[in-house]
Amino acid sequence: MQKINLVKAEPSHVANQLLLGTGEVPVQYTSKVHSFPPPPMPLKNGKSIEKHSATPFPKYLHPDPEEVKLVVSLLSQLHGRPTRGEHVFPVLDSIVRTILSQNTTDKISQKAFMSLKTSFPSWRDVYEAYGSGRIEEAIKCGGLAELKAKNIHNILAYLLYEHFRRCPDGEPSYEWLRNESTAFCKAELIKHNGIGPKTISCVLMFNLMRDEFPVDTHVLHIAKMLRWVPSTASAEQSYAHLNFRVTSSLKYPLHVLLVEHGKRCPRCAKRSLQLPQEGPCPLQNLHDKLLDEAYSKRTAEPLGNQNGTTTSKRECDLGCNMLPIKTEPETPVKRRKVLQHLDMQG
Repeated sequence: MQKINLVKAEPSHVANQLLLGTGEVPVQYTSKVHSFPPPPMPLKNGKSIEKHSATPFPKYLHPDPEEVKLVVSLLSQLHGRPTRGEHVFPVLDSIVRTILSQNTTDKISQKAFMSLKTSFPSWRDVYEAYGSGRIEEAIKCGGLAELKAKNIHNILAYLLYEHFRRCPDGEPSYEWLRNESTAFCKAELIKHNGIGPKTISCVLMFNLMRDEFPVDTHVLHIAKMLRWVPSTASAEQSYAHLNFRVTSSLKYPLHVLLVEHGKRCPRCAKRSLQLPQEGPCPLQNLHDKLLDEAYSKRTAEPLGNQNGTTTSKRECDLGCNMLPIKTEPETPVKRRKVLQHLDMQG
């Protein structure tokens, strides 16, 4: 039996060449049943997402759980509480949709994705069409068409080469990731050019239903406004920090609400509004609201006294002889002093 060697080739619709014996005979790979997988495509060199498993800003203790809870509550009152939909796209669809969303708006990226799906009934058709210019034509409305087409093709070629036994009838598929751990999914997806922590976290959160916190332009801008991350923090650093700090059960609603708010609020939008404004910004003076909430909770804690009755921690700790305080502190500075006093008293 003659030995068949695979050769590494540049991405192309005619790149599937096999060396047969000593003579080079190019063979177009078009069979729906895999006799031989296509050649491997280039991957990132030594790229790892492990560095994003802990915060790069250990001295930044925000957002804390109470802060996250309050922001979700405030934004939910304005925009409505987000819930996960019942319909889930195939994993590969979600990956491509996220790639097409890079450096453009949601509306335009959706248009590019629908154009791609209309032009090519299957991902195998997309794979085989690479090099003809048809893919670039289908997604050109989203910008960076050549780069995005190349990255999509390389992912499809990788699946057909490395995981062709998991590609039913020769159709590229990533559905098998649903049964893998989050750590495995990150390690698998970070291999590809055009896929970074944001794309991976979006796929994990929206499609695979994992507790992840993607950081896009809107989230990054608002996080810096709220001083959750340093003003010089990159998107990847912010993802690492916020994914570490945000309460797991609130990651989905907080992400969706911050993105929605960033599109509608003139105060929190990085650029022009993408959607109509829905009301005044509830995040204004957020720290004062947090202070008010903490003050209300701390001063309302009931304590027993010698007469067997109860009074508030505020009345007891401030030395008011069990008499109610008639006036509230009028400024955040005064409230902060009260809280500091209560902390010193235990």
